[in-house]
Amino acid sequence: MIKRQRIFPVFYLLFAYVILQFAWWAYSILRLNAEIINLRSELAQLQGSSAEQIQAIERAMESKMIMVAGEGSVFFILLLAGAFYILRSFRREMAVQSQQKNFMLSVTHELKSPLASVKLYLQTLLKRELNHEKQKEITRQALSDTDRLGTLIDNILTASRIDGGHFSLHLEEENLGKFLQKIALLQIPNGFSTHFLELDLQPNVVVPIDKQALTIILSNLLENAVKYSPVGTTIRLVMSSEKGLIQLKVIDQGPGIPVSEREMVFQKFYRIGNEDTRKSKGTGLGLYIVKTLCLLHNIEISIENPIQGGSIFKLEWK
Repeated sequence: MIKRQRIFPVFYLLFAYVILQFAWWAYSILRLNAEIINLRSELAQLQGSSAEQIQAIERAMESKMIMVAGEGSVFFILLLAGAFYILRSFRREMAVQSQQKNFMLSVTHELKSPLASVKLYLQTLLKRELNHEKQKEITRQALSDTDRLGTLIDNILTASRIDGGHFSLHLEEENLGKFLQKIALLQIPNGFSTHFLELDLQPNVVVPIDKQALTIILSNLLENAVKYSPVGTTIRLVMSSEKGLIQLKVIDQGPGIPVSEREMVFQKFYRIGNEDTRKSKGTGLGLYIVKTLCLLHNIEISIENPIQGGSIFKLEWK
């Protein structure tokens, strides 16, 4: 990985050198043209040319100077544009490298952590004589970590299918309220032991949906809400349909998302904060998958921060 602190000083030095060389070239050309005009005028005078002929010679030479200056200006503008695009490409490359680094750090931790937990639970069951209730509790915890690992792998595979253009929708007419309730209740073992889930779903709203895509969307949004909301708070799932406009809101009581980062959180690998010091789990793929599947599903997704705090992820069927 090329370090940023090495690239930019070298780039700026080279660019400054090119600008200085261009300025010297322009000055030399203009001075040379001025000298040629003076020599042509003097030569015409020595040859006895009339004042009109001398003026015609001077006008012709001045028009060439204007042409040279115009061509030089175009070249200078192109030079600046090229430098701008190169610099922007550098910055984009640095951002991608930083995101990939964060992803590798987070995915390594996310893969190792549940595996280590499951191994510890299994070793505990093998080495200790535990009562039936304790065995059931350890087994539930091991299954929870296994589900967490499975979700991570599913997200990586889904992102790979999306990027490869292999994810296609299979729409079916479905009662949206009942389907959302079913998916939400399935999420309770995966995080809602520490949070409360409140459902406000309007019944008898039938729309064409892709069950797999909508399951992935809702699961990631609920997981995100659990991840960033304080323990013991309520996460609300609100679905309404008015005048043909269907809306779904996932409302949490977390810290909220700054306005400047509301679009950035949907970028691949992007996560708020620094990976080395961040305490929350994740890979930066969840909201990227949500945004992409919403676009495929013709659903508009946006983020709001209510006055009382928290975040609202709002989905609107077009």
